[in-house]
Order: sequence, then C-alpha cells, then structure tokens
Amino acid sequence: MTAIVSNLKKISMAIRAAAGPGGIPTASEQRLSFIFGVAGSGLCPFEIQLADKAVGEKLELSVLRDEIKEYFGHLSAPLVQSLNLQIMPSRLFLEITITGIEEPVQQEIVKAMAAALSGDCDCGCDCH
Repeated sequence: MTAIVSNLKKISMAIRAAAGPGGIPTASEQRLSFIFGVAGSGLCPFEIQLADKAVGEKLELSVLRDEIKEYFGHLSAPLVQSLNLQIMPSRLFLEITITGIEEPVQQEIVKAMAAALSGDCDCGCDCH
C-alpha cells in the first residue's frame, strides 16, 4: 500500500525556488521535513494542497511575498529559512517534490506540536 500525506505523518520534501512558473531555479534544491497536521489552528492552505499526495508527486506553487505567512502557516519560517534566499521576491515560485512519507517517533510529534503552538520554529529567526 502506498503511503499518502495524512495527519501526523512525517513529510519530507525537496524544494526549489524558481524565477517564474517552470522557470530557471534561483536557488539550489533544499530539503524540508515536518509533521503534517500538528498546528492548533488546523491545516494551513499549503498542507491542504499536500493532503492525499504520495511520494514522487510534485506541486508548483506561486505565492505573493505578503501571503507567505498565511499560506504556509506555522511552516512559513522553516520554509523561508530552508530556501536561504538573499532577497525574497515579490512572488515566490516553488517546485516541491514529496520525497518521503513515514511514521514519526512520538518525540518528533510532541516537539512539532509544541513548536506549532508556541510559534517557535527553533530556527533562531525571531520572526514569530
């Protein structure tokens, strides 16, 4: 049975920022992992887009700079940090590939829930 993105699964992704839809990448491919569905406010729009997808599936997203926090919710700070862009463009184009879906250990779930509820992404960005 193929694993799909669902609540409390550990999701791993390869992320690449691009200059435009299907455009030339502006940064090297980055990796990001998170526990799906742990935010106290429910799924953010990004998680809704990922729901029920399987390993290997891709998403192409276009998000205005001013809408990044709303669209990615509690994942916005870790995502922005992982992209490591010197200047955030007015519109962020992302190519995302789901690279892994697995059962997390309990400590990962507890840590992710605490970070989502407190707004502390543990990245030192001090932006929440």
